[in-house]
This record gives sequence, C-alpha cells and structure tokens, in this order.
Amino acid sequence: MIWNLIKYSLDSVTWDFRTGLLHNIFPVSELKEPSGKCKITLIAFAPISANGKIRSRALVYGLLLQNPNQTGKPLELMLPISDSGKSLVKVNGQILKIWQKVDYLEGPAASFKTEVPANGSVEIEILN
Repeated sequence: MIWNLIKYSLDSVTWDFRTGLLHNIFPVSELKEPSGKCKITLIAFAPISANGKIRSRALVYGLLLQNPNQTGKPLELMLPISDSGKSLVKVNGQILKIWQKVDYLEGPAASFKTEVPANGSVEIEILN
C-alpha cells in the first residue's frame, strides 16, 4: 500500500499488531502505525454456505483504514492476482473496479487510488 506517498508492505511492517476473532469465527487483524498516522483493521475469510456444503473458490477481505490526521491523505492499494479470474473492489459501499485476470502478470494484478478524509476512514471490500 502507498499511504501519504510512502510505500508500506503490510506483511513486513514493524507496526503494533494484534489479532483476534470476531464472534469466535472470523480472524481480525489490527495494525497501528507507531506515530499514530493511521490504523488498519483487516478481516479475511473464504465464503461458505450456511450448512457448510457449498464452498466457493473465493476470498473476501475487508479493510478499514482510519486517518486521525487533520488533512486528507492519498491511498493506493495493490491487489494480488486472483485465481477466480476477477477481482471486485468496493470503496465505502460503491463498486470502484472490476478487473479481469491477466495471465502474464506477476505480482499485483492491479492497483487503485482513493483519498482518506481528514479525521475519517475508508472502508474497502475486495472479492477475489
């Protein structure tokens, strides 16, 4: 992710980190930037039917990024390639992009940009 023009790799940052379970089912991770510049809450799960018999080949993840700063900050996220053939991204409930799988790409399949308002947050839902 690129936050306020600085690139961070969320799998290797040295931020404060804690994880737990939402309703004792869904893993939730929270990352806090040490100087208080941003806070990220991430939930990820593979969808299944209510009876557990239907298991989609998909991954759903949601990201809440909070900006405690007095000014809005630019945000760019890079998404991994999806095996399902498409990625759907919603920002604050509105569909932002739908990407088709591109077989020859390695690394992130696509990226998108948005703005996180001052003293606000942005909700990002991704279906891969």
